[in-house]
Amino acid sequence: MAIKVRCQRCRRKISIDEAFAGGNCRCPYCKAITMVSGRSAVSRATRPDRPDTPTAAVSQAPPTEAVPLAKPVRVQGIITLVLSVFVLLLLVVGVFLVVKWSTGTDKPPVSNAGPGPVKNGTDGTETPGDNDGRPSIPEPTNPFTVKGPNVAGMIITSPVVYVLDGSLMKQDLYEPATSVVRYSIIAMGFRGKFNVVVLNAEGFKPLGDKWITGDEAGDAKAKQFMIDCKSEGATDLAGSLRRAMKAKPKTIVVLTCKAAGGVDELVEQAKRAGVSIFAVMLDSPPNAVKVMKKLAAGTSGQCRQFAGDDLVELISKAEALP
Repeated sequence: MAIKVRCQRCRRKISIDEAFAGGNCRCPYCKAITMVSGRSAVSRATRPDRPDTPTAAVSQAPPTEAVPLAKPVRVQGIITLVLSVFVLLLLVVGVFLVVKWSTGTDKPPVSNAGPGPVKNGTDGTETPGDNDGRPSIPEPTNPFTVKGPNVAGMIITSPVVYVLDGSLMKQDLYEPATSVVRYSIIAMGFRGKFNVVVLNAEGFKPLGDKWITGDEAGDAKAKQFMIDCKSEGATDLAGSLRRAMKAKPKTIVVLTCKAAGGVDELVEQAKRAGVSIFAVMLDSPPNAVKVMKKLAAGTSGQCRQFAGDDLVELISKAEALP
């Protein structure tokens, strides 16, 4: 059994076998010689005489090799143990709060992500899932009421370049497409950054040369810009996507009714730029949807298609835009 004593020099607790009770030991911390209190079962004749005073213990100690070395007591009292437990609890609570804050409690729900029809949740109508083989999850809300950075219910990352194909005018879908863009800008909030590009007969026309904040003022700028730019005409969708990548966004959202050419090349360029491409297809033929799904899947993006009438109905059931 061990005896705990306090070093006469450094005052730290040390431990020595009870066989050395009444003798001396050497402190493992400061190497000073300290008397061991108590009576020993071992004969005093087997070890040096114990000095009468602490001073004598130090000055008259036997040679170093004759004095047993005590062991350190790791926990220096109950207060140290309690403080250690308290600090550990604080650390655990701090980590929990940081994780909770970083994940957030209002993260938008994952949109439907697999082939096959999914219930809309507002009126029971069905809309196709177009997220390229990902697990299909029922979408409980209108995609234009989802909060947080998203476009048509698909989660996106800021900064975002919205590429709006002016050729949608031919199908009277340009105005609903502008609403899709505006719902996304508003859902992104003031922490998000974006730009808008409109493709028309005049070519590639951006809203500006700097990122715009996703707040009410940013939405108002985008709204007026898209109204002023709408016009029919042939558009170069693939070339516009390449130009949009030069702005170094995290996400490109393209709203169109047709497919881009040179998809394999676009995928490679987007990968090098670290850009994910999301496609919102409006009244598009199946072959165009297939091509844009390939583009989205190859860049870790998603593709969703809407019939024109369904899109207008969903927008009418969402919160009115300012």
